[in-house]
Amino acid sequence: MAGAKDKRLEGIFSEAAPETSPEDGAPPSGVVHWFARETADGSMRTRRLDATFRAVGATATFPRGEFFERFNLEPELYYKYVSQRLMQGDMLRRGDKLAEAGTQYRSVLEIDEDNLRANFGVGMVYLSLGKEAKAREAFDKLASIDEMFDPEQKHIFNELGISLRKRGMHDLTLKYYSRALELEPRDEHIHFNIARCRFEMGRYDEMFRHLRTAFELNPDVPEFRQFLEYITRKRLFPADEGTRDFLHGFL
Repeated sequence: MAGAKDKRLEGIFSEAAPETSPEDGAPPSGVVHWFARETADGSMRTRRLDATFRAVGATATFPRGEFFERFNLEPELYYKYVSQRLMQGDMLRRGDKLAEAGTQYRSVLEIDEDNLRANFGVGMVYLSLGKEAKAREAFDKLASIDEMFDPEQKHIFNELGISLRKRGMHDLTLKYYSRALELEPRDEHIHFNIARCRFEMGRYDEMFRHLRTAFELNPDVPEFRQFLEYITRKRLFPADEGTRDFLHGFL
């Protein structure tokens, strides 16, 4: 189960199978399993899992109190079918065993189609395999997941942004950084990463605007100063009095 402070609860839950619906695929044990995630308003959004732990049917939403009266948490099942597969997928991807990693990530998505790490992982697998269209599908899905931009997930967000930028996928890179900037407008590293991306696109005025903001928010980051010194040597900055005053103040 996932459910740290300030993070929405999610997990695999069980309930007794209705006696009248054995054709629905309930396991022989007489127990039906569900995947559930807490929504923004505190209710629980659920989807039934079949006997092979794949989500089936439509979603159903329950008030939190009613949900916990009806369903029982099964943390060991969440570990087996979600957490462990994510860990295996990450390990296989880092070991360049991309096909096997993709299998693990996709098995998680069969339970939880909005799983952040699984969508990220399968997208990175497709990217490494050169399947850009498939990677874009996964990354478009990521952009719709609010958790992507939570501070707890910054490591995933940063890895994604760097990977996309290095592959020249600047449109997707800016899509993620712009979304993150809406939530954290005073994050100097996001501004710097946008500046790097704009530099590679040859959009120097926009590059300088974000680099200047990053530097003003935190002038003590060596990487910021190195980049500022580089673009100054190359004279890649607006030729106006305000810019000259800014450069004179920091360089």
